[in-house]
Amino acid sequence: DMSLLAPTYAEIARMHRHFRLLNGSPEALEYLLSPSITGSGLQTWLQTPANLTAFQQLISSPSGAAAMCASGTAMQAVAASSTAMQAVVASSTAMQAVAASQNALAAIRQSSTAISAINASSQALDILYNAATKFTYAGGGWSSNPTTLVTGNFLLVRIRQISNPAVWGDGATVGQYIRIGGIGWTATNGQSTNDLINRTTLPHVYDNALRAVNNTTIQYYLRNSYEIAYLAA
Repeated sequence: DMSLLAPTYAEIARMHRHFRLLNGSPEALEYLLSPSITGSGLQTWLQTPANLTAFQQLISSPSGAAAMCASGTAMQAVAASSTAMQAVVASSTAMQAVAASQNALAAIRQSSTAISAINASSQALDILYNAATKFTYAGGGWSSNPTTLVTGNFLLVRIRQISNPAVWGDGATVGQYIRIGGIGWTATNGQSTNDLINRTTLPHVYDNALRAVNNTTIQYYLRNSYEIAYLAA
């Protein structure tokens, strides 16, 4: 009966629109979940405006973003593509999925491209900070030198000075440190983690850059109260 064809096609069209609302672009999902996907291939694919739009639609849906994060191969490709990562950090839905996925965080940790993209986005950094484990050294006395906080694979998300129980002056340097693998770095505000500068206007965000901890330690030697936020990755 030919009269049944139009309603059937209409129903198929409605189902397709419903899928897109729930999952984003099926074309992008099919491409992303291909076992042969690579970062360079994804980067090239995303240079086509229609493909970039399809990818953005996919990761803007919770189920689409979760599907991306669930695939180790897909996440390695996304983390290696600067265009894909720019889309990911621009989407709070995608970043929430990344923060909740060990798969995704491991891919991020292993990619300087991904870390650079996240460090350029305050929204992305805040989402990771909200999901992070937050260790606080209470202060009031010196820790051992050094104290190992964690060992393994992690992302160091943020360092904050919480209080100043030692009552040191602003700008005082007394040898406190936080280090990755025994090595300090220059923090984003120009201070060195080999000698944390004390602050009196608190809380103070000391370092707000995502940093990879690759099969090594986060260690500290502290007298005042600091918070160290990190994610297993």
